[in-house]
Amino acid sequence: MRAVDVYTGRVLWEVSLPGVGRAFNFTGHQPGANATGSNYVSTEDAVYVASQTPGCVKLDSATGEVIAEFPLPPRGNGAKPKWGYIAVTGDLLIAGAEPLVTRGSGSAATPTTAPPAATWS
Repeated sequence: MRAVDVYTGRVLWEVSLPGVGRAFNFTGHQPGANATGSNYVSTEDAVYVASQTPGCVKLDSATGEVIAEFPLPPRGNGAKPKWGYIAVTGDLLIAGAEPLVTRGSGSAATPTTAPPAATWS
């Protein structure tokens, strides 16, 4: 991910975040991209980016420095959940995460129970 000066095109900072954008690399998924939503959101002072490793990170918008990390707790079976859509309103980070069961055919279904929501302090 990188920040670019909108007037000059000069790269202000760049940070490597493995896996970011992976959900959008499969063209067959594009029609349903709204199910995943955006994996980043910008505010005046920060950029929040959801990725599988290390999780959602908060980057300083001026420097690209990681200033916070927000991991999701493991699901009941110990598996690592996948991040979904993220948004910010005021001082609240809103994040969706999968509770999906993926079948061998590639179809998905909503499970009968979902893990509890995570909160960060």
